Amino acid sequence: MRALNYIVAALLLLAAPLEEARAQSAPRITTVGFYDPDNPLDIYPLDHMVQVWVVFDKPVEVTGRPKLTVEVGSQRRNLDLRSGTKGTRGHIKSQESKRSLNFEYYVRASERGAVVATGIDLNGGTIKAENGEAANLVFENTRLSALFSRPANELSVDGSRRANDWARHCDFVPYNAPQSGTTYRAGEEIQIAASCEVALTVTGTPQVPLIIGARTRYANYVPALSVASQPIFSYTVQKTDFDNNGLQSSMAGLCPGG
Repeated sequence: MRALNYIVAALLLLAAPLEEARAQSAPRITTVGFYDPDNPLDIYPLDHMVQVWVVFDKPVEVTGRPKLTVEVGSQRRNLDLRSGTKGTRGHIKSQESKRSLNFEYYVRASERGAVVATGIDLNGGTIKAENGEAANLVFENTRLSALFSRPANELSVDGSRRANDWARHCDFVPYNAPQSGTTYRAGEEIQIAASCEVALTVTGTPQVPLIIGARTRYANYVPALSVASQPIFSYTVQKTDFDNNGLQSSMAGLCPGG
């Protein structure tokens, strides 16, 4: 009997490293964040859709429709899977695309504050490695931060704010040129005109986000230069600003400020 106990104990000792190795080989979550290629904002308004990405350390295969659970204040939401293991417009490259799950988040009227990811509900589906091993879905509660952005802004929403209905009537055009050549230098102003099809009444101090390199900067409304159909926004270039592929901006990303 004693010999049998020794054998059982030895088998248990051998099994422990095997179980540990198996756990280490299972796909695990490395990153949970959000990605909004069109309108990188500080605060997202009512009905705005944000892509939330869950990235694993190795390829996974998905069946069914798993959901990502998030909390905004005291409210809990289950986000629908938009696509499984597909890339984000080239930012997640082909060899990495099978490691990513994309969930859709729409801002509701009652939601305000930071968005925190708390877990994944398989919802009757599966998330497994290519060899069939179930993925490790454990991760600490995570305030969602922007992917592909340095510094990474946290996702914050305010459902009491509405997107600007008139934004679709406006296009951005340059209003001034660099003082020398084709490059704006530190201390120079970048002036942007919103050329609009309709006359606007502007109150307060709205801002327009500018994507400069990996940073989001904000151009301020300039009443003295503006007219009803062409509000002007200005941003002063900082020493730390660098962009070699052109500025990006969007009226849909207007921050009201008034």
